[in-house]
Amino acid sequence: MKRILLSTLLIIMAAVCMQAQIKVGSLYYDNFTSSTAVVTSAPEDEKYAGDITIPRSITPDQRHKFDVVGIGSNAFKGCSGLTSISIPSSGTTIGFGAFYQCTNLQSVTFSATSQLKTIEYSAFTECESLSSIELPSTIESIGEYAFYCGNNLKTVICNATTVPDGTNIFLKDFILGTIPHVDIVIFLNEISTIKSSTLVSNIISTLFSFK
Repeated sequence: MKRILLSTLLIIMAAVCMQAQIKVGSLYYDNFTSSTAVVTSAPEDEKYAGDITIPRSITPDQRHKFDVVGIGSNAFKGCSGLTSISIPSSGTTIGFGAFYQCTNLQSVTFSATSQLKTIEYSAFTECESLSSIELPSTIESIGEYAFYCGNNLKTVICNATTVPDGTNIFLKDFILGTIPHVDIVIFLNEISTIKSSTLVSNIISTLFSFK
């Protein structure tokens, strides 16, 4: 038994050192540190599909725990069979193009205790079936084109207590028509800050409702 555990541990540590992928359950992980890991893309013949819940932590050898702290760049790119994703409280970053062209993704759910800080460039580009998304209060940065060409996106709720970095660019995507629907509702606690920092506040007032 000790030999089995030792060999398993050595495999994990080798993967950590080489930044290799490890499959745990239905998901692949890489970017290991001594205590954290990141969801990464699956091989082409194992494209992610269906309803996926990302765990808060993984224990590849049933002994050593790694917190899942993010979704890597292009992790779910082109996974047209993906229909919903649940992101755990431990996740702080959604990487570049993480859900690019997930054309049938309909639901993105964050934990009630989410610690998400960053949504990177083009994270949800061309998610054509996504009609709404609610961002947690911890969000600090929204990358350019994060929701580009989300043709059915109608509602974005942002619960941030301060205006996230990149919000001006984020709003321009709506104004300039790269996200064509105008019935967007954004909820922020610091409405005056976002209005005063927007160059076209008179247009914003006709496109957005604030609470």
